[in-house]
This record gives sequence, structure tokens and C-alpha cells, in this order.
Amino acid sequence: MATLLLTRPIAQSRSFLAACEEAAGRPLPAVLSPLAEPRATGVAVPADAVLVLTSGRAVDAVTAGAGPRALEGRLAYCVGDRTAALAAEAGARTLSARGTVEDLLALLLRDRPGRLVHLRAQHGRGDLIPRLRAEGIEGEEREVYRMQDCPPTPEALRLLQGDRPVVAPVFSPRSARNLAQLPISAPVHIVAISPAAAQHFEGRFPTETAARPDAAAMQDLVLGRLGNLH
Repeated sequence: MATLLLTRPIAQSRSFLAACEEAAGRPLPAVLSPLAEPRATGVAVPADAVLVLTSGRAVDAVTAGAGPRALEGRLAYCVGDRTAALAAEAGARTLSARGTVEDLLALLLRDRPGRLVHLRAQHGRGDLIPRLRAEGIEGEEREVYRMQDCPPTPEALRLLQGDRPVVAPVFSPRSARNLAQLPISAPVHIVAISPAAAQHFEGRFPTETAARPDAAAMQDLVLGRLGNLH
């Protein structure tokens, strides 16, 4: 069987592998080699603003510095259900757009909840705050974490330079770019969460793009690809 190569941050890689194994009903051959990890910046979060969350990593960054209930009583608009669940665990009252950044933008434009603060990484997604300001909604951005690139593990390099099939899901354009820059001679099959992630492999490797930009759709594609490769 093909080997699953997971290059997300270690917590997300372990969670995704566990979900895939539960769905498959058995252990899966896998190598975990994060190519980037989040690092909290320690930036303070304004106490009087409605939160906008496009990643669960922002919740992790805030709770790392201020404790597990750092969002107690705060209203948080979240891009998807997983991010909303993490924010709720940290004490927030949450509303989920259940989709993409565009879905979140539409929800915020509908509700117009007042002054907003987008908790994000160094490079945010979707230019939310500038687009909201253009519609008359006050807001600001706070960089609560940064992604720090990591080298591949020796095991991952051996896998990528071997002769056995590899299934490599990529969950962001950044992780896709980092993977595409590695020396690869193995028969690698890419499962991408979006066209922006898939474009780094065009013309190089077989690539499938998820029908929806979420973990469930990625899991379905990964398990299907693993089942077809031997």
C-alpha cells in the first residue's frame, strides 16, 4: 500500500491521521514531517472587539499565552466548524460560516456585528478587514502567530526519494510550496485542499483537488487514493 505523508503542523497531522485511521478501520502507513509550525507572537487581543477567526491556530496561539479559557464570553465569527469548536472550548460564543473565507465575509456583511479584530498569522487569508472596511465595518488585524518553516525529517526524505507510492495531502499554498521544493523521485500523488495549493504541482505529479476546502473532503480523497495504490 502507498504511504501517507503528512506535512501539516504536528498536532493537525496527528489529528488527521487518527481520523483517517478511524474511517479506514485500521492503522495506515504514514510518515509525519511538518514543514511548518505555528509560533505564538504574544500580541494582546483587544477586550472590546468581536473576534474573527480563520484558523484554529489563532485560538491555540491566544490560549498558549492567556490560558485555556482565554476567550471566555467573547463573540467569535469563525470560518468553519472546527475553528468554532476550538474557540468554544476556549470560552467563546461562536458563529460558524461553515465554509470558506468568502462565506465568512458574507456572514459578517449580513450581521455587521460592530468593531472587529481578525486574529491571524503574518500572512492572513482573504484580506477580510480591508474588504469589510470598504463596506463601512470597523476592524483591525492582530498577528497572534507566525508560521515557521521546518526542514523535512530524514524519514520523509527517504520516502520521497524511494520507489513506493506516496499520497501527500496539502492543506495550504504554503505547505504545498514547501513540499514542491523538496527533491522528489518517488511516485507521489497529491491531494490538495484548493486550486491555490494544487498549482504548485501542475505538470509534475498526479493531483486531485478536494470538492470542498475542509478536512472531511480531504479525508475522503486521501482514503480513496490510498485504496487505489499498491
